[in-house]
Amino acid sequence: MTELAKKAEQPGLLLEADVAAGITHFYRGEFREAHARLVGVDKIYDAARDADHAFVFGQDPRAAALA
Repeated sequence: MTELAKKAEQPGLLLEADVAAGITHFYRGEFREAHARLVGVDKIYDAARDADHAFVFGQDPRAAALA
């Protein structure tokens, strides 16, 4: 997901890729990797640009990362 988002040059998709990877790392017990990816979400999240993610993807990516 991350590679596709980078190729598409879409920061919103990169945001979603980081959330997905972070959650996957967390459930695999890879807590350092999970933390790194989820902290990255907060750094690239833009409230104005990413406001519709909750409706499009079913969750707000920043809220999911902070949880």
